[in-house]
Amino acid sequence: MQTISIIQAGENDVVALQQIAQTTFIAAYAAVNTQENMDKYLHEDLGLPQLRSELNNPHSLFFFAQLDGQNIGYIKLNIGDAQTHLQEKNTLEIERIYVLPPYQSMRIGQQLFDHAVALAKARAYTKVWLAVWEQNHKAIQFYTRNGFTVFDTCTFTLGNDVQNDLMMALTL
Repeated sequence: MQTISIIQAGENDVVALQQIAQTTFIAAYAAVNTQENMDKYLHEDLGLPQLRSELNNPHSLFFFAQLDGQNIGYIKLNIGDAQTHLQEKNTLEIERIYVLPPYQSMRIGQQLFDHAVALAKARAYTKVWLAVWEQNHKAIQFYTRNGFTVFDTCTFTLGNDVQNDLMMALTL
């Protein structure tokens, strides 16, 4: 079995972050969204200025999953006021977790998830939460298998399309 490294991204990694973020988002959602909405989201939310701003936010953390020095996945975590919906103290949000399709059967997502939970426990957080598109059944199954339960709903805007998300939480 090959060793996967989990490496924190810094501001100098913005181009690499954009590449993995856009590539994985396209792989995950291009088939079920319009090109116009995808283009708008990729430009506005996963463009270099936005990602640079997020990387410079001390309340947002990015980690790459690497295999032989190549980024094959990533996770974005938020605390404090960087959280997108729920901004409770002592909570950690998993805002994004994506793995390149050729590596999805290697439990990379699980390793990124486990890294996030370990970080939350080390900081004595009481809850890890996230929002997931209600149509992303594979992700919902993954989170449920890892102990998350639905506690609310919210919306997510992809381009001009307002989509419904499930908010799920894991109590630590």
